Amino acid sequence: MGDLFCAATIYLVTPGSIARLETRLRTKRWAEVLIAAPLAMDPERLAVAGAFGESTPVTRPDIHDGPSLGRALESLADLHRGETVAVVAPAAAIEAALGVAEADDDAFAVTIDFDGRSVQRLVADEADEHRP
Repeated sequence: MGDLFCAATIYLVTPGSIARLETRLRTKRWAEVLIAAPLAMDPERLAVAGAFGESTPVTRPDIHDGPSLGRALESLADLHRGETVAVVAPAAAIEAALGVAEADDDAFAVTIDFDGRSVQRLVADEADEHRP
């Protein structure tokens, strides 16, 4: 990459995808693990979200649906240049923010840099693939 804006990688993860992708998620070095407000209110989901990070996830009250998650992606990219962040969010919010279908059991790696964003779907039983 030729620009000075280092890419941020934001993993969008559903509670259902955490167990399926646990090995892959545990190998990452997370700058931060965040959880959308609706999920943070459920102690069981909060515990699941903390399973792959080194500390308790930070609740993001500003992330509650697809549009708010979409807006948060840009601010997270600015805040975490050159880092990797996880956001645990409801499948419906991820689907709306990324314009994808069936996000229940998969996670998405969203890389954002000066040139824009790229999205990669992470599937547990297959090699990583890009499916819009």
